[in-house]
Amino acid sequence: MKKLTKNQKKVWDRLTYVPPAITKDNRWAYSASHSPPASAMPGSIYFDMNTEKMRIFDGTSWKVVV
Repeated sequence: MKKLTKNQKKVWDRLTYVPPAITKDNRWAYSASHSPPASAMPGSIYFDMNTEKMRIFDGTSWKVVV
């Protein structure tokens, strides 16, 4: 797996609290997989194992952290 880019590391380092992977209402907070979580909440982090890129869910779509 590739190292995080400088910007990805900044995003990752901002996380001071890591919630459970799945919330009480069965929505994803973070994951690493080959496909994005079907039910995610805004601000969720997803590491795309196909492209080796970190993505953040903005409530509508997954934005790549470059």
